[in-house]
Amino acid sequence: MKILITGITGFLGINTTLLFLEKGYDVMGISRRGEKNLPEALKRCGKNLKIIKGDITSQNFWKTFAKKKEKINVILHLAGIAQALKTTDNPRPLFKTNTLGTFNVLEFSRLNGKIPVIFASTGQIYPLGDMTARSFYGASKYAADLFCQEYMLTYQIPVIINRLGVIYGPYYKPLKSPRHYTSWVNWFLAANALGLPVFLVNQGNLVRDPIFAGDAAELFEIQARKKAMINNIYDVGGGTEHAVSMKKIITEIEKASGKKFVKVDYLKDKPITRSRYVADIKKLQPHWKPRTSLDEGLKITARWLSEKI
Repeated sequence: MKILITGITGFLGINTTLLFLEKGYDVMGISRRGEKNLPEALKRCGKNLKIIKGDITSQNFWKTFAKKKEKINVILHLAGIAQALKTTDNPRPLFKTNTLGTFNVLEFSRLNGKIPVIFASTGQIYPLGDMTARSFYGASKYAADLFCQEYMLTYQIPVIINRLGVIYGPYYKPLKSPRHYTSWVNWFLAANALGLPVFLVNQGNLVRDPIFAGDAAELFEIQARKKAMINNIYDVGGGTEHAVSMKKIITEIEKASGKKFVKVDYLKDKPITRSRYVADIKKLQPHWKPRTSLDEGLKITARWLSEKI
């Protein structure tokens, strides 16, 4: 089976690609830079991985790619900009990559045999409704999510929409500012490793259900081969068993790394966000459930970070 993955060089894309290759799939990955500056983890993947240089926001790229007549069984659409803090001042890249890029993927599927599409949406589209405050990131993904639904209903494109929560795990670039991160758990891990301060919202009582990237990758692999999961929308996260506060995450990271944070402080002005969001994963449980505990996932990521920093 051949899988086309967008966003292959992102940290979730790397984790997912490695799992698919381990399971014996052929993987084609789209990257704007092609094989230039390919992440180290992907450089040694062998002949079953093919990197294609291209921009998913370009209609010409998709037209050119279609002419190659590659036999693709499933498109796993993971590409997107998720740095909500970094892009607030200029939302254009969010719209271009997250919304237009998704539209182009769906059009490619429609015009080339209705290839099944597995889409990485986000829980940040909630709550649904008009005149609802959400980030520009959430708005761009909401629009893409709706396009996926319309293509599913109007053109009968086989689509799976995964509304993902907080994802963490290895294979990301440890940078020194939270503005560059797509996951606040990964940022906290990096800050702990680098000796940087962190700031908590809602007095540290913000509750989420982080999911280890390897578990999300396992879900995508199951969806790629289980026809019963097609044409569905799933909320994806750790669920109630993995729900945890920001303060608890701080404690667990210190246990996992064996290192105290240099400073943990609180933001006085609380951003507009939900104090608690935990995915309802009951719909997924006949097929999949997260198997990596927070303790285990943080230890795996902390060990990986210690080798990178």
